[in-house]
Amino acid sequence: MNNKFTYTFLGNQYVLEIYKTSYINNGNLAISAVISETQESFDILTVNVDDLPYGMACLDTNNLPGIYEALMEAGLIYETGFTIKSGFNTYPVALFNVDELPELEVQN
Repeated sequence: MNNKFTYTFLGNQYVLEIYKTSYINNGNLAISAVISETQESFDILTVNVDDLPYGMACLDTNNLPGIYEALMEAGLIYETGFTIKSGFNTYPVALFNVDELPELEVQN
């Protein structure tokens, strides 16, 4: 599976790679993005709000406008039709094919 996609943020275009990891407190899926060319960390694309079923995650559309659409266009997520409200924000819940995504390797 290809884990790369193109994302435009603050007027700059990035080719990003996504990796799976999890939130420590509840094991929810977390998706991290790195810049493909440099392997520099870009951002965590998800937010940890509620316990979610395997493979589902809330995308941080509040801080990363257009991220949902970019991942959909790249075929990296499936639409669930669900959203979760947290504070003043409402986040879309996306389904990832997590068995096909590489694990995030933390480097010291």
